[in-house]
Amino acid sequence: VIDDPISSLDTSARTYAYSLMMRMTKNCAQLIVLTHNAGFMNMVKRQFQNLQKKSTDPISSLLVLDCKSSALPPIERKTSLVQMSDLLTKYDTEYHYLFKIVRAAAKDGSTEYHYLLPNATRKLLEMFGAFCSPGKTQFAEALMDHQAAIKDTDVRALERLIQIESHGTMDGLAGLPELTIEEAIKAAVAAMAFIKAIAKGHHDQMCRVCA
Repeated sequence: VIDDPISSLDTSARTYAYSLMMRMTKNCAQLIVLTHNAGFMNMVKRQFQNLQKKSTDPISSLLVLDCKSSALPPIERKTSLVQMSDLLTKYDTEYHYLFKIVRAAAKDGSTEYHYLLPNATRKLLEMFGAFCSPGKTQFAEALMDHQAAIKDTDVRALERLIQIESHGTMDGLAGLPELTIEEAIKAAVAAMAFIKAIAKGHHDQMCRVCA
């Protein structure tokens, strides 16, 4: 069992740690790797998937700790070990997975991912911002480029999200929200409106892929 062996390592050291780990465990009967780092997870995921292709029997599993909260007060968190979403196993970025979570919250006006939603929305917008405003270094700058395309209420919700979540990190999926649940839902609605307004074809295709 190897628990997050790349904590605080830069990219080159992370790659070396991965190679060292695989060499040292190649004769193990069973290997369990735990990580919250998406980049490292992709390295391990590809190795497990390649090994699985060589076998007709199931020899590997990709699992995730899924943290959800009750919809009604009192809000209680519950974490379960479940099969990893196809949107994480199939793609090397978190974009599709984040899109599905944010879109579901915007569509339903509620979410079980109270603690994940603000950070998920921020990360989704940062990735989309790199697409819609490639010359900008932050989503806040991309929003300024395109804010005329969406309603003022949506602009305010996104500005609030940026203000609160600007301290977040890119490594982990989950982060404790500073936004209220209502603010987080408003930000999710605004994020979907922003993506649709700027790139409707992309938005519609993502909806189909992430259905």
